[in-house]
Amino acid sequence: IHRDLKPANLMMGGPKIYSSFHKELCYSEVGVLKIADFGLSKSLKMPKPKMRSHHMGRMSLDASVDSRHMSVSELKGGPNAAANTANGGDVKPAYKLTGETGSYRYMAPEVFRHELYNNKVDVYGFAMIMYQLLEGVPPFWTLDPVEAARAAALDHKRPEWGPVNRRGEVVPDELKALVAKCWAADFESRPEFDDVVVELEEIAKHIKPTLVSAPTGQPKCCTVQ
Repeated sequence: IHRDLKPANLMMGGPKIYSSFHKELCYSEVGVLKIADFGLSKSLKMPKPKMRSHHMGRMSLDASVDSRHMSVSELKGGPNAAANTANGGDVKPAYKLTGETGSYRYMAPEVFRHELYNNKVDVYGFAMIMYQLLEGVPPFWTLDPVEAARAAALDHKRPEWGPVNRRGEVVPDELKALVAKCWAADFESRPEFDDVVVELEEIAKHIKPTLVSAPTGQPKCCTVQ
């Protein structure tokens, strides 16, 4: 889990830039977006799948234990935990994390409330980044970072979409719907990144990509953390 996804931790890698032409080429064609700053990241120790035999005598991995889809009770190692059921006994929970970690403006509500959380905090952060990318302003840009986190976590608010974004474009409803799924209040209802990729690829089939520079005189949105 990265635990601090935000625009400032996304960097574009590519060939050396000698002019504005090379810069645009990097952004539009040859650049590779990379995630940076793993200082707050957390490596998860997944439960080992148990070998099970089919009636034909072949051995296969038991895929019933997948911590990505565990509920809160399962993460806590409760009596109905999937890991316990699959392995026939008590096992340590895959992960159990609490406490504030990350940047307030992009922080998942459950993190701000010091509740149990899992890899879906990154999906929430992705949703906030997507909003900023599509709308052209940071999420809750009229609030300071702590107020922004409080609005999402305690007041159950989400950033609002305008009729058009800061570039005068209409954000496609399909993208708005995907963002809404990713910033869902219940983290268990947020999609996995694999599912997000599939949906984005489907949306991309009928949405023409555009490369638009920020309006003159406007501050770069990524400067607001």
